[in-house]
Amino acid sequence: MGWKGTVRSIQAAQRAAERDARRRERERERADKAATHQTALDDAALEVEVYEAAVDDLVSLHQDRLERWDWKAIRAQLAPQEPAQAHDQEAHAVAALQSFKPSSIDRALRRGESKRRALETKVAEAKTADVRATAQAQREFAEEQRDWEDMQRLAGNILKGEFSAYVEVLEGADIFDGISPYSTPPAFSAEAQDSVTVTLRVPGDEHIPRQTKSLLKSGKLSSKETANGKRNELYQDHVCSLALRSAADCVALVPVDFALVHVRSPWLNEATGHLEDRTILSVSVPRETLTTLNLSRIDPSEAMANFVHRMDFKRASGFRPVEPLSSKFEHDGS
Repeated sequence: MGWKGTVRSIQAAQRAAERDARRRERERERADKAATHQTALDDAALEVEVYEAAVDDLVSLHQDRLERWDWKAIRAQLAPQEPAQAHDQEAHAVAALQSFKPSSIDRALRRGESKRRALETKVAEAKTADVRATAQAQREFAEEQRDWEDMQRLAGNILKGEFSAYVEVLEGADIFDGISPYSTPPAFSAEAQDSVTVTLRVPGDEHIPRQTKSLLKSGKLSSKETANGKRNELYQDHVCSLALRSAADCVALVPVDFALVHVRSPWLNEATGHLEDRTILSVSVPRETLTTLNLSRIDPSEAMANFVHRMDFKRASGFRPVEPLSSKFEHDGS
């Protein structure tokens, strides 16, 4: 599996409980409604629930955060123990053979010897099974040993502050699997021991629903076009949530104090008529500040006020391109 697989497994397990619990709860409620209520009113309520869950997913990405990795503890982990040769099945079969005594019926029917030969065959089969079990255990041990060696190498480089190790962890861990529907694979860089930079590219507001769904007092479904200003606000919250999630993951996986996040999006260059990737949000997120926030209750857009950032947004027109921050300490005069 390799250390990358190990990292993926661990980070996935860290997030799985909360994310899967929310998903299972929604699925359970939908299944219960589908099983017990087949009326138009129930179908309408279910459709609104699905819509609201989709919107919540867009603006709550930052709530799924990783636990901080302790690289000193990882470096101190002992090597896996080499497995002993397996003898359990053979020992059990030998004991059965040694304790065998033909019964009076066996003697009368002259089948005692055949039963003994069958037990002897089982001893040989058990010995073969033990050999196979030992070989399988050795293969698993060899894989665990390689994983341990990879993690030891990586932990050593991380603790020495090697920039390439920071990037290797962030790229290899595939920590952004949860946001893959909303962004192309991120690009990472590290130019200082206390910070990393992550650049995300979002496709625009295509994930923002164009229809708003709600229930009328009668219980019937109301579906109407989402107002432009409302869509822009949802998109802003989505982009800011994405940036916070990315920063939180970075400072959790590598021992840095800052994560500098740039979010880029296609933008029409009216002079050339071509789409160009332009930065629509650039934010420097200190670990210390991030840990003081109650991420389950913040408004992602409003939370940008806690950080040095550049964002030009108006409710009526949405984002405008900005110049990205050039360092984690840069202030833009705001």
